[in-house]
Amino acid sequence: MKNLPEYLIEAVKPNSRQPNPERMSVTQLGDSPLIRTLWMENWDKIEQDPEDMLWALYGTALDTIVKAHNRTGLVDLKFEYPFDDYTIVGKPDIYYPSTETLVDVKTTSVWTLQNPRKEWTYQLNVYKWLMEQLMPELKVKKLEVHGIGRDWRKNEKLRYNTYPDSAFVVINIPMWDDVGKVIDADIKRHKNFPREECTLEEKWSKPDQYAVMRTGRKSALRVLDSEGDAHKWCKHNDHKVGANGIKIVKRPGEFVRCNQYCSVSSVCPFNKGEKK
Repeated sequence: MKNLPEYLIEAVKPNSRQPNPERMSVTQLGDSPLIRTLWMENWDKIEQDPEDMLWALYGTALDTIVKAHNRTGLVDLKFEYPFDDYTIVGKPDIYYPSTETLVDVKTTSVWTLQNPRKEWTYQLNVYKWLMEQLMPELKVKKLEVHGIGRDWRKNEKLRYNTYPDSAFVVINIPMWDDVGKVIDADIKRHKNFPREECTLEEKWSKPDQYAVMRTGRKSALRVLDSEGDAHKWCKHNDHKVGANGIKIVKRPGEFVRCNQYCSVSSVCPFNKGEKK
């Protein structure tokens, strides 16, 4: 911790209440059973660096703004639905009755706005399903993420034509069929395989890559997914490896979530401290 003031430390302090094993948030439902299991068992022992949690303040502040200034939509929605041995809990941000649109509001990087996370689609579709079970009089015809790029820069918009025109982006989310079957499968996974190792996708696996480098140049001439592809690229572009400063450098992959973002990595039996 680098001399964070008390008000920030208090603001990001984790909830100290013991989690209820019979309740499961929509986010937990769609995520790794192992992470939830380890958190349930070690919630009072795991220490989290306040500095690592500062970004969460953006979401907290935005939630306050949505509730205070929204005038046309329904906020403070909370769904609790019994399913098998659990109660599924969902809290969408806004429902607009006039357009029958269910919305989740996100603060994230511009890159993520351009490459939306799969879990956003999962969350909103499960919210829709919960709403259909508990509030069938309210129809949902559209799902949207309202995203704010916290690192959006106007000068980048002038340089790249694919860069968002604004820091605010509306992302249309596809609607799924048979969401109940998806929920049932995920409930069974949490119930029957609570200590199953996370999938590569859940670990945010980043594969090995091979960079074609030239001595004296900081950035790569090209980055490819295999050493063979790197050699083929060099041959196709008249670059001889080992001549004129041309070399191929392996960039080891890693499990990004495990190494940088997982709250239970310190107690995970599969985390050996290795990058991959």
